[in-house]
Amino acid sequence: MMVVFLFIYSLLISFHIMCESIGQFGLRLKPPSMYEARVPLLKKEVDNTEKAMVEYKQQWAQIDIVNFLVNSPKDLVFIRSMDVSNVVKDANLLFKILDNLVEEVKQENVVQVVTDASNYIKASKK
Repeated sequence: MMVVFLFIYSLLISFHIMCESIGQFGLRLKPPSMYEARVPLLKKEVDNTEKAMVEYKQQWAQIDIVNFLVNSPKDLVFIRSMDVSNVVKDANLLFKILDNLVEEVKQENVVQVVTDASNYIKASKK
């Protein structure tokens, strides 16, 4: 039951309204079968998500975004996201941004910084 509650909460759907709607439908409410949930309904949701992602993917090609995440034994935590389009060609400025974040999470807690450095390598050679 907790999983259902968390799922509904994460989608910002009112749990109270959902319960009322189920109650109003009555005892004849037939939940989807395991097959329906795992195949056609899931495929439909994947298709909807892929359609929604088209606009985002177009934007990704236009801007450079850096996501800062911290991984620990407990969980992976999102810290912040930054548009670095204006600094991506300046390796020193980009280093300063990354260095500031390392200082924020404390250098002794940083084991590795993972990047797709292809653009940064090109920028440093210019």
